[in-house]
Amino acid sequence: MRSVRATLALLVLGATAASSVVAAKPIRPTRPRAMNLFSSAGYLFEVNRQQCGLKNDGEVCVAFAGSPVGGGGFWPKGTPDQYIFNSGLQIAGIVSRTAGFAWAGDTSGAFFFDARGDQLMGNPLSLIFSRLVPQDVAAWGSTPPTKTVLDTSIYNPILIGSDAISQGDAFVRYWEGDPVALTGREHPMGIAVDQRILAWNFPSGNEDIIYVIYTFYNVTARASSGKYNNPTIPSALQTEIAAIGDQFQDINETKFKIQIPDGGYTLDSVYAAQAMDADVAVFNQNYATAIVPFSLGLEYTGTFIGDVGWQFPADIFGAPFAAATGFIGIKYLKSPKDASGNQVGLTMFSQNLNSATGFPDPVGVRQLWRYLSGFLGPTDNPCNPNDTGVNIRLRRYCFLGQNQGDARFYQASGPFSLPPGEARSIVVAYVNAAPLLVPGFQQGATKDTKPGTGGIGLTAVPGDSIR
Repeated sequence: MRSVRATLALLVLGATAASSVVAAKPIRPTRPRAMNLFSSAGYLFEVNRQQCGLKNDGEVCVAFAGSPVGGGGFWPKGTPDQYIFNSGLQIAGIVSRTAGFAWAGDTSGAFFFDARGDQLMGNPLSLIFSRLVPQDVAAWGSTPPTKTVLDTSIYNPILIGSDAISQGDAFVRYWEGDPVALTGREHPMGIAVDQRILAWNFPSGNEDIIYVIYTFYNVTARASSGKYNNPTIPSALQTEIAAIGDQFQDINETKFKIQIPDGGYTLDSVYAAQAMDADVAVFNQNYATAIVPFSLGLEYTGTFIGDVGWQFPADIFGAPFAAATGFIGIKYLKSPKDASGNQVGLTMFSQNLNSATGFPDPVGVRQLWRYLSGFLGPTDNPCNPNDTGVNIRLRRYCFLGQNQGDARFYQASGPFSLPPGEARSIVVAYVNAAPLLVPGFQQGATKDTKPGTGGIGLTAVPGDSIR
């Protein structure tokens, strides 16, 4: 059976190896966070061949203070081959217009990942717990938060009640409900997140994949409202999630001198996205594109040339694959459901850029909602190729850059409604893959493999609509 990594590689063309010198990546502004005094505020997740730095504010595959490798995401582990600068969850929605207080109708959201670096809104509610750290294993069942596998909507029934299910589970809880983080928004949204990361070294190909499970809670209601006693939250979790609701109400009522209804408020027209600044090899030679039918977004370098010192181990990059820079992709495995009960999957993909031209990074939660929903405004840069808003939302992608750059991408899922006290989940896989060595590839300092449009670039067949 062909390995799992071949699934991604077969969708794109290959190249051969080389090397290049690269300019330094711009340093982004950051702000200090609570709880970063703890040693496990950062953790290097390296269960299989992916190496991914974690922070307890919600950033995934990111450099953290004290990291032994200094970067975000590397593949294969033990090489200097960096594929990810940082990544994480983005979410935006509209406070119900019938909420009954001053925030009604507001567009709100949260950058748990922010490519700009000055709008990060995540704050930790726990340390990072790893099944590979003996002290964490000893405290797993006795130290909050609850880390037991409980959600029957995600996990096989045989796994319910397990402390861990992979070869190295890592768990953290965080939120955006603290009003200390207001850059780009007027007030918090009211979301807490449980994040579990899983990885295995089997079967063949799975050693190049990590799985990220996000469960996000609407924590806008007080515990006394009873809103958390519902089937979307396992009963063993309801009390501790409800306590976060009390915390949210207390600090935000004090900060903004308002009275939030004890029953909280519904978040309507919500979009959740996994977003990434991938930085494959030479960071300013990158492209991002989507394979919409597979709910898959990916990034690669247009030259297929590795950075100085890159290594291409033969067990990964040998035939039928090429000894050249590969791909990092994000695949939706589970998404929220629409009103009919069907998973909505990937509903909007776009490349965005560290640039004022093209399709810049979103500024503020209002633009974030427009980007994730596909309902762009007159002040937003146009999609490429451009079309009517209706057609852009139907095709499910916005901007495919045709010039190499410091590309990032997001892939959103929605819309859905999130009532107070309820939870929703998304599950994504981070997949690394080597390029397939087939006729027709473009590789070299003067080569430029663009995202496919109408049979060029990554799509070699004229008229092929899969990008």
